[in-house]
Amino acid sequence: PDPPAMLSIEVLPRWLASLLGKGEKSEETSSMRGGEARNKRKIDDRGHQRRKTISNEIPQGLFSFFVPRGLFISYFFASAFVATTALIGLLTNLSAGIFLTWCAYESLKELRGDSWETWFELACMTCQCLGDILLIPYYYLCGEEKPSLRYISNEVNDRILARCPSLSSFHPTCWLQNPFIAWSVMLFREQFWSYTYKREFLTAPDGGKVALDWFSEEEEEEEENHDDDDDDEKKGPQPDLPEDAPIMLIVSTLAGGPMSYPNCKPLSFFAQKGYRSVCYVKRGCGIQRPNPYVTAKAWCLLDYEDLTMAIDHISKKYPKAKIFAIGLSTGGGQIRNYMSRMGGFTKIAAAVACDAGHAWDRCIVSLDRRLPVIAQCLARAVATNYIDFADRNPNHARNAGVDVKRLKSLKNMEDLVTTLMAPTNGYRGKSYEYLHLSCPADPASVATPLMNLFTLNDQIVSREELITDSKYPLCNPNIINVTTSRGTHVIRWEGFMAKRCWICQTSLEFFNAVLEEGRGEGKSKET
Repeated sequence: PDPPAMLSIEVLPRWLASLLGKGEKSEETSSMRGGEARNKRKIDDRGHQRRKTISNEIPQGLFSFFVPRGLFISYFFASAFVATTALIGLLTNLSAGIFLTWCAYESLKELRGDSWETWFELACMTCQCLGDILLIPYYYLCGEEKPSLRYISNEVNDRILARCPSLSSFHPTCWLQNPFIAWSVMLFREQFWSYTYKREFLTAPDGGKVALDWFSEEEEEEEENHDDDDDDEKKGPQPDLPEDAPIMLIVSTLAGGPMSYPNCKPLSFFAQKGYRSVCYVKRGCGIQRPNPYVTAKAWCLLDYEDLTMAIDHISKKYPKAKIFAIGLSTGGGQIRNYMSRMGGFTKIAAAVACDAGHAWDRCIVSLDRRLPVIAQCLARAVATNYIDFADRNPNHARNAGVDVKRLKSLKNMEDLVTTLMAPTNGYRGKSYEYLHLSCPADPASVATPLMNLFTLNDQIVSREELITDSKYPLCNPNIINVTTSRGTHVIRWEGFMAKRCWICQTSLEFFNAVLEEGRGEGKSKET
């Protein structure tokens, strides 16, 4: 633009701005921005007015419906959560109730589980153990039972049983209903059980040695070596007893010796009752104080020759005394076999066979199948002393046909028989024939009183063997069977502290009754 006629301080800046074209643009821009702002405010005012109009047009009830909808959804989910939690709690309580009922059922039923061959059987035995623990108060109050007696009724038998009050009831220790708990307590007690005895060795014709451990109240002396042909003027311990004092012979368990609790308990019990107590220890048996092997021949399952030699020696040593015997587990089968074979020539006045099976072949196969862990432990316990002998005399063991390497890694009882028992007793490679020939003789020939103690809760001896053993009284009036539903293998403890041995007390009453009675005949009776 043309310059103003007169430039002054007020005019000059505007003129320069117009000259550069900024003044108009700035004013134009400024006017545009102002228009946009005004238009925007008008639009906002119109929208606000429209919303206000719409809100005024909506009915009040419909407006109140939209407001609490969020609260309703929150209430729904909260209710669903509470219901789900309650359902889960109900199912949990129901499952716990079913599980506890199963445990109680397994514990209370008469024929309890005795196998873990399958997973279900293992679960049943686990529930049985838990049920035995949970029902301790019930067993304390209501655990008493009446043993089942099976015998041939006659006047003599009735008088004998009338003198045995312990046979009328059995109340096992309430917290030892489970066999595995009872065995654990038994092994624990063995660590603290101690008594003195005098050991006497007897030499068999083949050079092997069996031991007679005489109970003694004196300090333990050096072991006495004694051959059957030596002078028999030497008398055993307990010198205060008369020569005709009854003798109690304990025929030991599978691999046990005098310090094994099932053997040492009756040994000391009868010594306190006036009996001359002695424990028969097979060759190579005994865990704490073993009777070591001196020859490569292992003990036989029936052990007839060695046991006969020991009984003959005791009878010769105390000719005026009557000999009574208690056989526990394996020892029960051996003493029963001895009485069956000897018949009327037996030197045993009366005997008690506790938890003894009938046939070795069935017992071993059944135990390996039902309780493989227990079978392996028993097999390795039997093989321990022979392994020590084989390490000292490898040639003797090899010549006897024993595979020492396999003997050190036994898996079950059948392996023990195949590797050790059969070959050393003249049946190399014929283990099944050896087992079959190891069955006891016919019990019909038993000529003196014999009482068999059984329990349905045995675990070691199968139910099939118990059924077979139950038929003994039907063929012989001298046999009495006593069966309980509780207790376990070689254990019948009574009292809360398990201090009373029902086996010992019952056997004592039976032997004292037999001392006063003869035998008779009658008809079969079962109570």
